Amino acid sequence: MAHRRRGKIGNPLGFISPAIRQLPNLEILDLEDCQLTSVPDWLGELSKLKHINLAYNRMEDLPASLAKLEHLEWLWLDGNPLNPELAAAYEEGLEAVKTYLKAKAEDQIVLNEAKLILVGEGEVGKTSLLAALRGEAWVENRLTTHGVEIKEVQVFSPNSDTSDTEIVLNAWDFGGQPIYRPTHQMFFSAPAVYLAVWKPREGPQQGSLEQWLTLVQHRAPEAKVLVVATHGGPGQRQPDIDRQEIRDRFGTEAIVDFLHVDSKPDPQTKKPIRIDELKEAIARVAADLPEMGRLVPANWQRAREALQASDRAYISYQEAIELCRQHGLAESQPELFLKISHTLGHLIHYDYDPILRDIVILKPDWLAKAISFILDDKETRENSKGLVAFDRLSYLWNDPKRDPGDRYPPELYPVFLRLMERFDISYRVVLDPASREPSDTSLIAQLVPDLRPDRLRGWGELPEGGDLQQVRVCKIVDENGESAKAEGLFYQLIVRLHNRVNASKLILISLRTLA
Repeated sequence: MAHRRRGKIGNPLGFISPAIRQLPNLEILDLEDCQLTSVPDWLGELSKLKHINLAYNRMEDLPASLAKLEHLEWLWLDGNPLNPELAAAYEEGLEAVKTYLKAKAEDQIVLNEAKLILVGEGEVGKTSLLAALRGEAWVENRLTTHGVEIKEVQVFSPNSDTSDTEIVLNAWDFGGQPIYRPTHQMFFSAPAVYLAVWKPREGPQQGSLEQWLTLVQHRAPEAKVLVVATHGGPGQRQPDIDRQEIRDRFGTEAIVDFLHVDSKPDPQTKKPIRIDELKEAIARVAADLPEMGRLVPANWQRAREALQASDRAYISYQEAIELCRQHGLAESQPELFLKISHTLGHLIHYDYDPILRDIVILKPDWLAKAISFILDDKETRENSKGLVAFDRLSYLWNDPKRDPGDRYPPELYPVFLRLMERFDISYRVVLDPASREPSDTSLIAQLVPDLRPDRLRGWGELPEGGDLQQVRVCKIVDENGESAKAEGLFYQLIVRLHNRVNASKLILISLRTLA
């Protein structure tokens, strides 16, 4: 008697019956919403499987044996807490998943690594806090962080059976000035522990604490956040914050704890205050991330470590491919490895953009700093009203007054310009309406004056015959229906929609907070 060719399990017990192994002709297997945390390795023996539905379970990984299913045409993994590498491969499609699983089958290692992301307003002490976490000496009057800086922090697992296991955290210190926030979209990703930093002497409102928590929750809904008050030494103002209100608004799962520290060493102990307590809290959160301790292809990790160890900020695409092959990545693995590394924020590479595809940026903080030099330009903001010529961009990226490490070669300027356009930071303007060809001048949307001009050329005091007036009020709300701030949205809209506006027309956008 022939075996049934379709199987729907509908088993809420969290396992797959070994009897399924006795169905070699099975072609369709529906395991949706069965509370599975894993599937057995022998599933790869069912060589005739064409469709597998594993959606809405609790799986973080798949057995490498599934890569052997030559007839597999459809694999549904939606609704699972997949590890970052597998999730990125799944976004690329079935063949990418198979390639990833084949790489794991060759050799794999345990990875105890995550991001530590520090957010908060400027001058609340994020950079000094990161230095204290790294055991660095105290520095008075640190310089402002341009864009983002990345440094490593090591903590140890608090679990009793793995207390000697080191957890490596790649700490991302974001510049808190509002002008930098559009660049944050390039880097927020999981797995990560977030530190929302504020200064009690200025209060949570002045420190925009809830705005930062909202930003984190929108960009990374599953984020785990430690709320950290700085400048907590002797004689300093103690935190005044409604902890219950914050937990009620953002959820007890998201807001893990509240801490009060001081990065400046105590005069008597010569040590920062309660930094060890913070490191222990970070270790607890990091150890509980579902991605911690995941298995990854060993040769992929070796390739990534080689790229990270490079003292170069960028390399060519072919150089990156060759490095991957030197570390054992065969066939289509190097291409997939670069795509996944881009998705996870380890590097930046746009393989589908003709201007950007030939460069792989290894140091994202180096790129963010390059963009920050434009956003910080007083000349462009105050005198040019957001318009900047390519000559001026070239000067800003190669300012002779800066350190050599903060100067950029001319061959990168078209790349930087294209990246700013991709992230809706700028667009090239048309100066000659007759030709409609973009010029060598760009508009930086965030540097456009936010005050309406006193006189608007071509606009009378009253509407003329045939003029149509329209007003549309958009209320921006969060998931609870409460008013929310549209951080950077209108600057992005200016860039995104500029080519839909007739050259002779003018659009004024007024943003008001609606109660």
